[in-house]
Amino acid sequence: MVSPKDLLGIACRAARDAAEYLQSVSRPRDPKAWGTKGPSDFVTEVDRTAERMISEVLRVSTPEAAILGEELSPDALAAPLTWVVDPLDGTTNFLHGYPAYAVSIAAVQDGQVVAGVVLDV
Repeated sequence: MVSPKDLLGIACRAARDAAEYLQSVSRPRDPKAWGTKGPSDFVTEVDRTAERMISEVLRVSTPEAAILGEELSPDALAAPLTWVVDPLDGTTNFLHGYPAYAVSIAAVQDGQVVAGVVLDV
């Protein structure tokens, strides 16, 4: 079992990688490039790319873990270790050029949140 301290380090590393990516990209200005998951619930290729980056770090560091992502389909929720990921928490703000969004990652071990990070981008 991975310690909460180690899980926090993994989450921080993944969040920093995603935040650097988010800072380096321009928001898609054409609303046609904005997909939706529901009313006023947007998703873009930027979200998907950031989630893939985060998932790669998490899978390499904790291959036994499930990942429940904002943009990806959930893995088995009954896993002893599950990562809960929102790669671009505040997509609507990002799309409208409002600089208030973050990367959010939590580690859930045996049903309890044991580590988490919210990194302001």
